[in-house]
Amino acid sequence: MNFFMKWHKNEIVSRKVFVYRDGKFVEVYNSEPENKSAYVHGDEIPPLRHPTTGEIFTSASKMQRRTQELGMVTVGNELQSSKPTVLQDKITEALVMDRIEKAESILNDSSKFRVVQERNKERLYKMERLLNGSK
Repeated sequence: MNFFMKWHKNEIVSRKVFVYRDGKFVEVYNSEPENKSAYVHGDEIPPLRHPTTGEIFTSASKMQRRTQELGMVTVGNELQSSKPTVLQDKITEALVMDRIEKAESILNDSSKFRVVQERNKERLYKMERLLNGSK
């Protein structure tokens, strides 16, 4: 075992940053934290109004609990791993031509056109009911 290995094992090695000023290297940053204790985030938040109920909360956990009771999810707090990965098809010339032919066949056949039109009306009706709060 050479000298460096002995020194390295016995000493606490921290990463230091130096700059060259006036012909000398000067330490400007020591990455070793002064306080080695864990940082704890508090639960208290400034008064915040719940977007659906209008209640005022000063505790993040209580607001999150209330949101979950309502069957809602706070957008942005979900794990990325819980989202399904959806790979979209690459747009190719053949795919574009296929979609154009499909649209033309629907427009040329009145029975297909009515089916699509009725399906779109039904989707619009469901969306309006969902947005207006009735089920």
